[in-house]
Amino acid sequence: LNLVNLARRSLWSAWEYTMLSNMSVDTTHYTASRENQRWSTLGLLALAASQGGAYLGFGLQYALLTPFVLELGVPVRWASIIWLGGPITGMVVQPFVGRLSDGPRSENGSNGSGFMHAVTKRFGRRRPFLALGGCVLLLAQVLVGNSADLGHLLGDGIKDALRLRAVLIFTLGFWLLDASNNAIWVVSKSLTADVVPEAQWPEAFSYSTAATGLGLALGYVLGGVHWSPRMPWLKTTACNDVGGCADLRFAFLLASVSCVLANLCTLLVGKESSFTSREGADSQSLSHQHAGDVHTPLLEGECRAWKVIKQNQALGSAYLVTLLAWLGWISLQMYQTEFVAKEVFQGSPNETSPLNKAYVEGVHAASRALVINALLMTLTTYTIPQAIRSMGKSRLWCLATLFTALLLAASLAIRKTHAKDGATWWLALLGPVYGVQQTIPFLVVSEEAPKELLGELNGYLNVALCIPQLLVSLLGGAVISIVGSDKLLFGLGAVCDLVAAGICLKFLHR
Repeated sequence: LNLVNLARRSLWSAWEYTMLSNMSVDTTHYTASRENQRWSTLGLLALAASQGGAYLGFGLQYALLTPFVLELGVPVRWASIIWLGGPITGMVVQPFVGRLSDGPRSENGSNGSGFMHAVTKRFGRRRPFLALGGCVLLLAQVLVGNSADLGHLLGDGIKDALRLRAVLIFTLGFWLLDASNNAIWVVSKSLTADVVPEAQWPEAFSYSTAATGLGLALGYVLGGVHWSPRMPWLKTTACNDVGGCADLRFAFLLASVSCVLANLCTLLVGKESSFTSREGADSQSLSHQHAGDVHTPLLEGECRAWKVIKQNQALGSAYLVTLLAWLGWISLQMYQTEFVAKEVFQGSPNETSPLNKAYVEGVHAASRALVINALLMTLTTYTIPQAIRSMGKSRLWCLATLFTALLLAASLAIRKTHAKDGATWWLALLGPVYGVQQTIPFLVVSEEAPKELLGELNGYLNVALCIPQLLVSLLGGAVISIVGSDKLLFGLGAVCDLVAAGICLKFLHR
């Protein structure tokens, strides 16, 4: 029996060696076209334009959508359930699209055949998914921006307490918006690591964060402007000045145009060059040297990425710190506008309430503050590469996380004093630390991940981000209803940030 097992293992090893050698002959790799060529600042910003377009949509979400869904009649305890679109689609879409964008493979270890192979061979492995994500994003923005009118067209009454059809259309569009933004995000991050030389990665990911800051700023600007008084034709029977519905619709129309242009920009400059390894001796040597790094069903299948995360301390720590830090960030992003409008301006989302005017005023004030937030974030990102070189990634990340905890705790004082100017500065100062949070984790993954797993591992980084969003979406509304305030969520977020800072300093420090 032992001899039979030995013979079986020997035959398997010989077959595996043959398949790896053949695979190296046919595999197409995508990488930077000229490793020694430096990208200009303008080129890096153009490459990151699609991320700015995605975050323009996120900016509108954060600024307008929670107040808007309350005005459609959804109770506050159920409003956070709609935000489940973010974590659920993110946990599914980003790893799946990231895995697909790493390149198609057939069972014999080659790059596969058929339609997908032909598409990726001609256009690259990342850009087709970027283009598809842009198309879905366009559809989602049309649905969200016109949900009130479409619901009325399908039978919603103007005076209905709950506009059910509008809520359903809004929810569908919202989930598609999250799914498409997640696809664009993971593909664009992976494309950046593919086409930019490694020596420029700190600058590349910092400028990616700058692009997201510009996108957020534009989203907040679009959400903070009263468009309908200047353009009366925006108003309809179902969507008018009440609650800012007409303003939201026009904001999403402008966002649609901006996102299409941003995606086209990245598609044009982010050209992936391919080369095919055809030298047998070199290929066999490479196969022996990196056999453990090949991501194919022949070896370990989909468990390969999880084993890399488990065995690499830096990767595992980056995922854990991201998960804890985002417990605070998600609470902020989901409820920051509602916090300012309701608890600082003391308004009411009820359209018939005399306090609704104060609520709308608070929503627009928060949007303007978030513009400053995004601009400060953008400016800060230009200093991140130098800060990384002077103090290291872990110390910078730790300091940013500690400052975030301090700001979350400061919300208690702002709520107690109803300080409107204080709320503005509070939202604005969150921008620079958010820029660090959006840069360091992706830099760590790009440095530590095997090249053939980069898209998939970037997707799993988003899973670490989505778990807190899932928890807050499920429980946040109920907690706020019970406590009557956002203070408990913000307080728990501050505690999680403190823990994350400790992990960051201990396990990521080298």
